[in-house]
Amino acid sequence: MMTFDEFKEWSKDHIKDYLPEGLSGAEVRVHRITKPGLSYDSLTVRDHSNTAVPAVNLDEMYSRYLSGYSLQEVGEAMAITAQIDTPNVDMNVFNDYDEARKRLFLRVNNAAANRELLSKVPHEMHGDMAVTYHISLGQEGGALTSTIINYDLLNALGIPEDQLRKDAHENSKTIMPARVESLPGMIGMGDETPGKDLLVLTNDMRINGASALFYPDVMDTIGDRIGSFYVCPSSIHEMIIVPESASNARDLGKILHSVNESFVRPEEKLSDTVYHFDAQNHQFEIAESYELRKEKELRNDFDSDFENTQKYRIDLNNNSYGSDGIELNLKASAPKFRM
Repeated sequence: MMTFDEFKEWSKDHIKDYLPEGLSGAEVRVHRITKPGLSYDSLTVRDHSNTAVPAVNLDEMYSRYLSGYSLQEVGEAMAITAQIDTPNVDMNVFNDYDEARKRLFLRVNNAAANRELLSKVPHEMHGDMAVTYHISLGQEGGALTSTIINYDLLNALGIPEDQLRKDAHENSKTIMPARVESLPGMIGMGDETPGKDLLVLTNDMRINGASALFYPDVMDTIGDRIGSFYVCPSSIHEMIIVPESASNARDLGKILHSVNESFVRPEEKLSDTVYHFDAQNHQFEIAESYELRKEKELRNDFDSDFENTQKYRIDLNNNSYGSDGIELNLKASAPKFRM
């Protein structure tokens, strides 16, 4: 039984045994692929006529080998994957920023699960979520082909990171517009269904749509409609929006954790953390932090009011009020009260 390193070497040396003769002169490479939610060793077969080629997941192929597949069966499976047609890619997007800018879009993923990737790519943090920047390379059979912008590509494009961030946010809402609908409506249930106040935020493709929350003005627009609200990152594909009056951070956190554990695939999990948007102050933050801050503000207001009441004394016997040594005689004008 081969180790994984031995298996990778065997794959590189023998893949051409299972490929057509026309690919005998192709370049075979084994390298590490790291992208949001996924990291694996891959094998690619590239001839001079291809601008983009599929990557064979060697981790997956090694698992097949360990489960009892013969090397011939594994080699044939790798050859099939290596020859899958990919969309033609305009290579100008990798060195011409004017071309790349029109294809920019956002993705959001769990930061902890993508720590290795985030060390190599420009990104922005929102709590435990990380927004990354991508270039769309086209669609084939309903699937989007794209590439993440790493620091090497950013340098090749010759732009500063803040420009990339601004353009990616603006262009995302053009090529992948935000979509908001009621949760019951999205799953085909009537308006009288419990939970009718819950909204689903995604994009018009409903793929990687959770990033729509960070499009310009989206949170403010939702806030204008429903007031302050909680945000449940239910997956990388959508966010669940809950009016502040409908629940609280603790209850939503329990539900979110349960749903993530039971129904969301690990690579699509976004966060177990509930967030909050204050529509009045235009502030997005972790919901528990918001509720603690509001509790502190209320407690401070109460303490302040209590201190102020201690400054005053009311003498109902002589109808006079005193504050800081100032005596007011209100006998003539004060109304009489029965106690």
